[in-house]
This record gives sequence, structure tokens and C-alpha cells, in this order.
Amino acid sequence: VNDLILFDTGLYEDSLSISGGPTGMTLAGAPADRFLELPETVVFGSVLQGTGSNPAATVISTQDLTMARFRFANSERGLVVAQSDGLHGVGLSFENNGIGLDMQGSDNALFEQTNVTNSSRINTGFEVTSSSGFTLLDTNLHLASTGLVLNNSTGALVQGLEAGEVNDVIIANGGSGLSLQ
Repeated sequence: VNDLILFDTGLYEDSLSISGGPTGMTLAGAPADRFLELPETVVFGSVLQGTGSNPAATVISTQDLTMARFRFANSERGLVVAQSDGLHGVGLSFENNGIGLDMQGSDNALFEQTNVTNSSRINTGFEVTSSSGFTLLDTNLHLASTGLVLNNSTGALVQGLEAGEVNDVIIANGGSGLSLQ
């Protein structure tokens, strides 16, 4: 199954939850291009924002889900992923979240062309726990306490990581096979 769900430009304030979705589904946000003649208050792209302690989006028990062009903003946790193998994130942005990506028990995830931006250094960009084959390509981290935390995870690859004003870029607790390029 290759379902495609397109999101319009706007701010989505209720948490998005995907549980047991069809294999191979794609969720795509609107492009985040800005136009000079519009005021700064106009929202560009598809912004997912959690309320209270709710994450902006939750993905549980999916296979081969693709998420493209979403901004996860102003949430305790931007994107929570559990038991979801083969997740592919392209062009995602995590802005002012306590933890941008909180992933547990999910194998062979690939995130590319990802941006993490915060307003202070009290945040974590990515926290990956008990997962194997996590790949992070061409990622920019700005203003964070910690960029990537790997807890008991194996076979992670980090390539093309740029970090600015990040206290601890990568922390690996347990696990094995971290490759930095």
C-alpha cells in the first residue's frame, strides 16, 4: 500500500497520531517558502504543535512510513516514535521542543535534511533508545544542550552533521557500532 496524505499550509495544534498505519504510507507537509510581501505572522508550511505535555506527533507500530516537510514546534516532545521500523523523515524541522525526536524500539530509521533550532540550550535534538540502524544525514543543529543521544542503540550512522552552539553534540550510552562521517 502506498497511500499519500498531503497537509495544507497552517498550524495544526492538536497532536497528530499514527498507529498501525498501512505499510509504505507517506505524509507530506506543504512547502515552507516565504514571500517578501507577506507579514512575518503568516504561517508557512505545515506546522505540528503539541498542547501541554502532548507531543506534536506520535507514530506507533508502523512500517516504512515517510514524513516529509513538517515543522514540529513548541512542544515538550516534537515527534514520538515507538515500534515503527523503516521510518523515513525528509526535510523535517524541529523548533523549540524539549526533545525534537524521541524514538524507542524502532529499527532502520533514516532522517535526512533535518534542522533542529531552539531558543535556548536546554533542549535535546534527537533521543534514540533501544533501536538499531538509525541514520542521520545532512542535519543542522543550532542551540541545544544535546544534539543526539543514543541509548542502548546499535549500528547508528551520522553523516554531514553541522552543529552550532550545542553543548554535547553526541552522547552514546551503551550500544555499539556508531559511525561518524
